[in-house]
Amino acid sequence: MCVVSNHVTGIFERWGERLRSERRERRLTQDKVAELAGLDTSTVSRVEAGTAGFAGYVAVAEALDVVLATRAA
Repeated sequence: MCVVSNHVTGIFERWGERLRSERRERRLTQDKVAELAGLDTSTVSRVEAGTAGFAGYVAVAEALDVVLATRAA
């Protein structure tokens, strides 16, 4: 795996953890977030696991009204 791919994987994993935490704090199920985001529940699960495509993170973040950001290396 190349360095860029590792970096992106790390970002997605951190975003997934953040979104899972936000969902749990709001006491929402993955099913409810999927409904709000217009996604399948399996996609929300992959987002939280850090293995979804970029669009999944954007949709879940918008549904939870969360801003996703990265820090410069």
